[in-house]
Amino acid sequence: MTNLLEEMVLDFSNEIKDNFATYSAIYVSFVEYIKEQYTDYEYSLEYFLEHDFSRRDIIKSCIRYIQNSAKVKKETAIDKYLNAMTKLYEECISKKHFNNRNLFAILPFGSLKSEVKEQLKDNYLKEKEALEAINDKDADKILNYLTQNKTKGKVVFLRNSILLKLIILYGFKLERLKYMVVEDVDLDKHILNIRNTIYDGISIQLELPFGIVQEIRSYIELLKKDIEFSSSQFLFLSSNKKIIDSSFAQTIIENIKDTSCNVTLTGIAKFAIINMIREGINKANIKLITGMQDIIVDDCEKKFLEQQFQEANDTVILNRDINKKIRGIETFDKLLE
Repeated sequence: MTNLLEEMVLDFSNEIKDNFATYSAIYVSFVEYIKEQYTDYEYSLEYFLEHDFSRRDIIKSCIRYIQNSAKVKKETAIDKYLNAMTKLYEECISKKHFNNRNLFAILPFGSLKSEVKEQLKDNYLKEKEALEAINDKDADKILNYLTQNKTKGKVVFLRNSILLKLIILYGFKLERLKYMVVEDVDLDKHILNIRNTIYDGISIQLELPFGIVQEIRSYIELLKKDIEFSSSQFLFLSSNKKIIDSSFAQTIIENIKDTSCNVTLTGIAKFAIINMIREGINKANIKLITGMQDIIVDDCEKKFLEQQFQEANDTVILNRDINKKIRGIETFDKLLE
């Protein structure tokens, strides 16, 4: 059984490595856990996955990964591991028709995080650093810097300018931008197509502001000078044609931040998400657009509510707004009778 499981898991890991390279170590650790715990297992792979594979295995294998990985030092490692296991279960195990009702009922496995933390007792992790959302003043600093330096015309600066503007408007997780391809942009219609990784059949087409369209058009024209250019290639690549990482923004951030402002890519994305919440976009749609997890979106919602209380000074205005919206629900009218 263990050999068959190893083959299945590592094959899946190879299939997704272009987009989820960091999951490889997680899947190797998971296979090692199974080999250690089920050395003398006598039943089939099917029976294991449908009956004996349990929440305990998800939790214990996560703890094993945390404790045996020298590079793992932050709480986000738990999120990453549980996300990887959710992906393995949903896109590999389930699709091979191994049905385990007990595990299906607790999807996504991020729900197990508190149990993992409790058993670790935080001995192996540092609490995740708070990454505060930037404010309007910080956002203006970034946009002004990009406008003042746009005459540089270099492909790298143009790329970085587009990336930051997309994050500051749409709150994209960097992973969502990393794997966009040239043909995801329809310049004539001013549309950016978002590849949906959560729900089949749902396509998100975002309208792009004219200024960003013009920058992307200029950027793609520069890309076309490369003889290997293809509309199916990644839209944003580093100067050595590698996948971009968060370091792309380092120079710009260093130039605009001051002692009172700790600017991070997550903080920029949170600024956009708070703006979307303020405009009434619900959390489910925000996650579809941004690729962000619940923990980020929930934190933004909390920040938005705090801002509402501060702006209202008391709860009168807030209560008035809430009750006005509730009165608009059809059920409210039915209960008047």
